[in-house]
Amino acid sequence: MVLGYSLVDWEEYGIKTAIHTDICKNPHSLITGKSGSGKSQSFLWYAYHILQEQESILYLADFKAGKEYAPLKGCSAYSCADNAVSMIYDYYKLYTEMRQHQNPEIGHVTLAIEEWFGFLCFMESIDKKQKNDLMAKVGEILALGRGIGNGIGIFLLVQRADSSNFSAGSREQFQNLLCFGRLSREQRLMLFAGEDLDNTRNYKTGQGITLIDGQEGATEIIVPWIPEQDILLKRIRNYMDKQPSLQELLHQIQSTGGVAEHKP
Repeated sequence: MVLGYSLVDWEEYGIKTAIHTDICKNPHSLITGKSGSGKSQSFLWYAYHILQEQESILYLADFKAGKEYAPLKGCSAYSCADNAVSMIYDYYKLYTEMRQHQNPEIGHVTLAIEEWFGFLCFMESIDKKQKNDLMAKVGEILALGRGIGNGIGIFLLVQRADSSNFSAGSREQFQNLLCFGRLSREQRLMLFAGEDLDNTRNYKTGQGITLIDGQEGATEIIVPWIPEQDILLKRIRNYMDKQPSLQELLHQIQSTGGVAEHKP
């Protein structure tokens, strides 16, 4: 998976040096940045390439029901508003089935959760116990998903990566850290403690820092902006429509004793 391109190489030489991660080895990504930082647009770029290259089956739980995802409504791989809760629970069921069956023949699977902090605030207001349950389930997948089958991953989009947004220690389970836009001192310390960073640098939309497990040091990156958003979303929708739904994957695993038919 390409996370973006080296910002230094682009600014100094005008060349695109791709920054890669292996989402089978590094299935969990934390994507942070305040509103307008480009994190959602960057995720769409990631989603398109993941689906195009068949690197993972991809689902999106979009609590905020963002207008940027409107063309995905009606697709079984996309849920919005309150339905995002059901998708997270269904994904956890898939995770438990994959964990209970030895080496199911199913490709890598990823759930992206948009606006995690807002989602938790909503859950806190209606059912604190359920909020804690959801945090624990996501935390369990973060802790164990990497070693199950061909990998079951989480992409989490959030404005701030405060420790209160995660169950105990689960924030440390992300192998790919990405922070877009202007970084506060607190964000730098939370995500990139010990890294040699330019603390005076303010990043534009789609620019930021990534830190990848197994690679040396943090890297400044830029993710391309695709002006033809309608075309991009149409292609993402087309790929997602060809995927099995979560319920179909569950049925395949349960009915074949752990052997599913779909493998990207």
